[in-house]
Amino acid sequence: MLSGRSKFANELATLDPRLRSALGVFDGAILVVDLCIAIARLLIDDTDERPWPDRLSDLEDLIEAWQPQLVDALEGMEQLVRDPDAVLRRVKSPGFRDFAHRLLGEATFHRLSSAIKTDGAVLAVGARRGIRKLMPLALALDNCMTFVTAEQFSQIKGFTQFNESLLRMVLLLDQAMDKVFDLDLPVESVTERIEELEPLVEDTAADITRVADQLHGVITGQSNEVLLDLSGRLSRKVRGARDALDHSADGVSQAANSLVEFIDRLLREAYDDRTVINWVNSTHPEEGDLLYADKDSGRVRPTKRAQTLCFVYGGRAPGDDLFVFNEMAAAGLVATRGRLQKLKHSDDGSQKETQDVRRGIAAVEGFIVYAVRVGWMAMPDEELTAMRVRLGNIRSQSER
Repeated sequence: MLSGRSKFANELATLDPRLRSALGVFDGAILVVDLCIAIARLLIDDTDERPWPDRLSDLEDLIEAWQPQLVDALEGMEQLVRDPDAVLRRVKSPGFRDFAHRLLGEATFHRLSSAIKTDGAVLAVGARRGIRKLMPLALALDNCMTFVTAEQFSQIKGFTQFNESLLRMVLLLDQAMDKVFDLDLPVESVTERIEELEPLVEDTAADITRVADQLHGVITGQSNEVLLDLSGRLSRKVRGARDALDHSADGVSQAANSLVEFIDRLLREAYDDRTVINWVNSTHPEEGDLLYADKDSGRVRPTKRAQTLCFVYGGRAPGDDLFVFNEMAAAGLVATRGRLQKLKHSDDGSQKETQDVRRGIAAVEGFIVYAVRVGWMAMPDEELTAMRVRLGNIRSQSER
């Protein structure tokens, strides 16, 4: 039983098993193709107003029925995982196309080719939409990393493959999709969003500033939304920093003070010292720069980096492989706080200092958007509710 959402899977299912075997198509692969296209269709359906988890719930019964076959199928796709280019080269080679054409006959080959294009259009639109949804998050991380030095960059685990602007990388991906859209795919039948069919930029180097300027407003809006949801008090701190910079004679110092206080309160109220220390001991026991002994009390306390890492991971274990973007966000906030700490004592209000505070506001907003939208993505609802209580947006039952 198939979902009926993949034209290609439907056509493959009607082929004689001997023909599928000759083409190297095993039964489980048909289920994988059908599932991928079904998910993509559900996610890009603009007529469905439900949240995406509710949309995907339409497939629960089907996946449950397929589960044994899907497990076998995924295990059988080891070759594709090991060397996807080799498989693609074989399928795209003229020799394979000629062989498949002779094997299947004109009518069947034409139906399969048409089905591939139809499903390809779904994947192309889904990929482009996903790439463009990543752009605000990519810029949020770029903003967050503004004050990170070259030495600090080198200390971020797993960062070597991300040594340039993340927004630029995403724009290059979007630009590469233009070649896919030139393959005569019936994309117009899949989406009514005309902007998805058009290139976003002609020249990445020349247009990246324009795109970034457009996205800054998006990030500010998302940051305001996230902060208001978490804590009205903290939201006012960021808004106050911007107002001080715009209207106060001592705006640089006041704004920097407000932002440092915001960062410290955010980290302190999200997770207390004991929670952060326990998190460090269980997840980063080998790192010596996350805990220190207070010189006055002698008590062990977490550093700002420890607090920030615990915050961006949502108090959860990173797993075997540290999530490099979480590490980047944490490094960015710590570096931003360090620069703002110096600006607290500003007494000249130079253009450079004013610009640095504005970049600091953008960095803080970028961190908030990234941490909540990505770092906390897997946080259960009950933990998120508890976080709101701690941050002061919702009073606990005992306080009412």
